[in-house]
This record gives sequence, C-alpha cells and structure tokens, in this order.
Amino acid sequence: MRFGLLWICLAGCNLTPEDESPPPMTADTARASNTGPPTDTGEPTDTGTPKLSCSAPDPLGPWAEHPIAAAGSTVQRRRLSNSSSLFSVREAAFAATQAKPVSIAVSGAIVTAVADLSDDASRATLWAEDMDGPVVADNVEVDNSGLIAPGDRVNFTVTEVANISGGPHVTALLNFDIDGVENEIPVLDGNATALSYEAHGERIVEIWGEVTAEQGPCGSFTCFEVTYGDDKLITYPTTPKTVAVGDCVHYLGPLDQQDTLQFDASNAAWVRIYPAEMQP
Repeated sequence: MRFGLLWICLAGCNLTPEDESPPPMTADTARASNTGPPTDTGEPTDTGTPKLSCSAPDPLGPWAEHPIAAAGSTVQRRRLSNSSSLFSVREAAFAATQAKPVSIAVSGAIVTAVADLSDDASRATLWAEDMDGPVVADNVEVDNSGLIAPGDRVNFTVTEVANISGGPHVTALLNFDIDGVENEIPVLDGNATALSYEAHGERIVEIWGEVTAEQGPCGSFTCFEVTYGDDKLITYPTTPKTVAVGDCVHYLGPLDQQDTLQFDASNAAWVRIYPAEMQP
C-alpha cells in the first residue's frame, strides 16, 4: 500500500483537453449499447471473451459519500494548465536515490485526495497536482490536518523529497497554508485509457468494473483482481469482509502501483460497491 499523496491545482486555472483520453464514458452511453439479449437462432454463439455483469455506475463521478463530493468540490476530465512549481519538486524527487533535502516553494496547488489518518491530527498524507503532474506528500507534519479536503488550494515549502517505488514523494514540508476551497479536481477516465504508472501514476483516476478473482494476501490486506474497460486488470487491496468475487466496484482515487497497478488503499471512501442492474 502506498502512503497517501496530495494533488494540486491553481485556483481559477484554465483547463486544456486531456490529450491521452477519449471523451469520458457516461452511464447513458454505456447503457445505449445494451440492445437486449441476442435472438436465439439455435446455433451456438461464441464472442470470445465473456461479458462482465457490471454496467457503468450511475452516476459516474464522485458519489454523495465520496470525499470530493463531501468537500463541495467538483471534477474535470482535463489536465490542469497552471504551474505551482511542482515540476521542480518532481524533478528533484525522481532524481533522489534517498531522502534529499531541498527548498522549493509551491504556491496555489489544489488538493485532490487525502488519506485517512484520522488518528493523528498533526500529520497528513495528501495528493497534489498541477500542469506538470502529481506529487505525493507522505505522512507530513501539518497543523490541523483534519481541515484539509479535496479541492483546497494550498501553499507550502518542500524541504525533503524522495523517489519511492518510482513515484515523486514529498517527505517533509513547512508553512502549509490553505487559501481557497472547493476547486475543480482533474480526474482521468481510467476505463477509456491505457493506464500505466509511468504515464499516470498518482493521478486521480475513475475506474469501474467487476471483481473477477481473489489473489490472496498482500501486506495487511487481501488483494482482489478487478476487470475493467477493454478486459484490463487492476488490483484492489481490501478485506474479504468488504468485497467478494462478482461484486461491481467503482473507484475514484489515486493510481497506485506495487507489483502491478492497483487502487490506493489509503482511504476506503474512494471505493464503493454497487449492484449489477443490467448487462452492458
């Protein structure tokens, strides 16, 4: 499980189209392809890959209990166009073979995800992003961490970075300050994108699909296989008490990677189980 990340964008930033993704799928377009069961001609039919039983969740985007919705923020299917100096943070972090002291001021970033560290009000794990991509703020010391929410516009000074499992991490910062709330958060349509950690790691992604296998223990969790999009696979670390093979899952959170791409397990509120009401 990855420590949490912080995503950031500037307030009032103009957004440019997401070059790597086609237009997002909606529940209506997913259902428009459902023309009912095929006519029985008496001949065997073999379509190659069995269809999954999970249709697109309705609605797509953050549901009522999701942290983005709870914070009063909204999402956009486009990348950000403003810089908050995260390019310099990412560059230093990727080059760091161990924890590296730096001094980089970040100004006007948007928090896009916050891990669940409710037992410690003095520390936070956050995701942040601007036009140059995301960084992860891992278990950093901040004041009043319980006040931080997705959509916040923040300023801080990065004092230490590290490359952790190929991801750019902030491991220490100073002067964390919130100067705006309820900003738009860039979310990538994972079902319509050929995801990779190199290209999309630690960005906020939306994925829906079916739990198709139990993979076994992974750290303190049990890992499950989720099949989504065009027969793509991703790992869902959780507990057997919360999910079972055949369940439909909807994830809206950071794209993590351990041995394979996976949902980040830092906040259970990023995942919901929903009923398979119709065949896609």
